[in-house]
Amino acid sequence: MKKILFTFLSLVVALTMFAQGESVRKMRIVYDGEVIFYRDVNLIDSVTFTTEWIDLELAETFITMKVGDSYYLNANMPVEKWTSSDENVAIVVNGLITALAEGYTVISATVSGITKTCIVQVESAEPENQLPHVSAPGYGKTTVVLHIPENTPAGCYAVGTMTNWDISDTYYKFNPIPGADERWVACTFDYTDGMELKVVAIPTDPNETLSWEYQWGHNNEDEENVVILQSDGAYIDLPYIHEPQLMGLARNGVVYIEIKKWLTSPVVELNQAGLATFHVTVPENTPADALVSVAGSFAVNAWVPGAYILSRQNDGTYYGQFEVPAAFEYKYVLGFDQEEWSWNNGEASANREMPVSLYAHDVVEEWLGLPSIPDEESTIGAFSVADGRQVVFSKGNLQYHPANNEWRFAESQLDYIGDANSNISSTYNGWLDLFGWSTNATYYGVSTSTYYFDYSGSFVDWGTNQIGVDAPNTWRTLSKDEWYYLLNVRTNADLLCGVAQVNGVNGLIFLPDDWTCPPDVTFKSGFHRYFGEDYYAAYQSFTTEQWSKLEKTGAVFLPAAGERNGTNVYVLPQNGFYWTSTKYDDIYSYSFGFYSNGASLYVDAELISLGRPIRLVKDLS
Repeated sequence: MKKILFTFLSLVVALTMFAQGESVRKMRIVYDGEVIFYRDVNLIDSVTFTTEWIDLELAETFITMKVGDSYYLNANMPVEKWTSSDENVAIVVNGLITALAEGYTVISATVSGITKTCIVQVESAEPENQLPHVSAPGYGKTTVVLHIPENTPAGCYAVGTMTNWDISDTYYKFNPIPGADERWVACTFDYTDGMELKVVAIPTDPNETLSWEYQWGHNNEDEENVVILQSDGAYIDLPYIHEPQLMGLARNGVVYIEIKKWLTSPVVELNQAGLATFHVTVPENTPADALVSVAGSFAVNAWVPGAYILSRQNDGTYYGQFEVPAAFEYKYVLGFDQEEWSWNNGEASANREMPVSLYAHDVVEEWLGLPSIPDEESTIGAFSVADGRQVVFSKGNLQYHPANNEWRFAESQLDYIGDANSNISSTYNGWLDLFGWSTNATYYGVSTSTYYFDYSGSFVDWGTNQIGVDAPNTWRTLSKDEWYYLLNVRTNADLLCGVAQVNGVNGLIFLPDDWTCPPDVTFKSGFHRYFGEDYYAAYQSFTTEQWSKLEKTGAVFLPAAGERNGTNVYVLPQNGFYWTSTKYDDIYSYSFGFYSNGASLYVDAELISLGRPIRLVKDLS
């Protein structure tokens, strides 16, 4: 074999010739690790050929189909050859894939020796289970209809107060429903007041422990409540499960329940040894250059992170094929020491088991040691506000819509409402963001009163509301001591704060505890020596693009959002005051405030009737 380097169109390729006879050679040209030219060459004659740079790409690298479906897989150039690794699952003709049976296959497209692949998962074409029609059982009786798992033993029974929790009474055995799928069964029995029951599957092995599990069924309209159809045609919502896990029934009704699985189930069939395919979807916060591997009960390098590395696909998933032993167990690993974590009661997830098909299509929900993606309402930086206590800030100032009684956060940290706050009233059909101090005497400071005694009483946190989709008490207001700690006490506090103008808005920037300045951005901590609205930009200013880079590193921006006194709004770009949760006395409360030349906690003249912006935080565990 002889390898020669040639340059075509300023690109370096490797040309390899393989001896095949006295005068014929196989010639292969490789560029960037892929074969781009392959042909026979007769060395007796002069060689003339044209290099064609093949950049074959398929529109998809993984698709899901139903049995009987067809799908045309597009390529960015004419394909010479299409193949399916398992034509029992799906076939492909000129890019048209036809799904034949449940399973997995790999569709390959080849041009001039270059092959690209797409994984196809074929699922059953069976329609979703429809509730079978069961007539009302009549007065004094109740019918329970079950949809049971495929692995259900020969019989399952209702047990409960009517049997004294004894499963030996065959009167309560579930039987098939005529005309329905065999996984639908029903049992009708006399109803008694206060009846409670569970469903139990009797194991094949009488020595096996009896146990059961069910989940609430649903009709076609309401997926949250079990619905009982009374004989008169009325619908009744069955209450949720109560402790202990018992199911309350209603008279003269039919109740549908879907059994997801039995707590004691037959042993899962284990895989045989062979070439296994791994295809895994990873969390969004997985670095693009991450090393993702499979660690498992391999015959060689068992449970060694990094020994069996997966390759990253164009869609961000990871793929690989390795020989595995029978009854193979495994996990996915990020780097060399951070195993997948399920966040289930603080314990690592159980090992995965290789399917009998030797095709593992998995999803990693979270990586241990890698920060999780913050929710959409949060910034991404962690800020210390006391010894051992960190918080994240909301993505913007708090806003309220009186007419809809709705709370939300501003879409941007730069946003504030300004003059429109003068429209404040209990019926105003718009958004507000300047609030008097919140107490049990006023509705979260949504008031036009300028009298301090109308705000008397104990503090009521704005975070006790549902804000957006977040449940009440997800968010809270910082105390004056926490603001002070953030500004003055935390490690490198003086280096992690500075005034600035961002896209024309004056304000104060806080940086997270563990902060690294992004490329092409310069941040200057501290304050200008002079007071005034023009000195924010004079100290430092950032464009929208520059701020976006800072925000991605966790920076928080508090805009100088003004204040309100009754219905009079004062847009004050030279300073910003934000309420704390700390009251000074019946007239005054503490605010955190900043100017172009400094920041501090203020109480003088901080009347609790003044409308001020609110920036909430969420505690990190």
